[in-house]
Amino acid sequence: MSEREGASEASGGGALRDERQEKKRADAETRKRARAESARQSRIEELEARIASTEQAIREVEQTMATPGFYEDRTAAQPVIDRHQALMWEVGDLMHQWEQLQSASGLATPADV
Repeated sequence: MSEREGASEASGGGALRDERQEKKRADAETRKRARAESARQSRIEELEARIASTEQAIREVEQTMATPGFYEDRTAAQPVIDRHQALMWEVGDLMHQWEQLQSASGLATPADV
């Protein structure tokens, strides 16, 4: 083998090595994106469960507030009213987080938001 052929093979081997390294980098990036998307999906599911739970708590509080005579004793009613307000703020915050994650993943539709 001549010196020239050896140099040609060495540079070809280097290109192959570079291709393998690039493929490894691309595969690692793909895995990283998949993990991030999986984590985002898990967070979305967690938020959906918390939103449903908070909305159920709101319905229960509203049912209490709808009972006849509820507002007659303002002192007794105030903690329930405060709880309702806190739950409304909480569900609003959770929905905002959900919307942010949905739009970040490109899954939100106009009907969702």
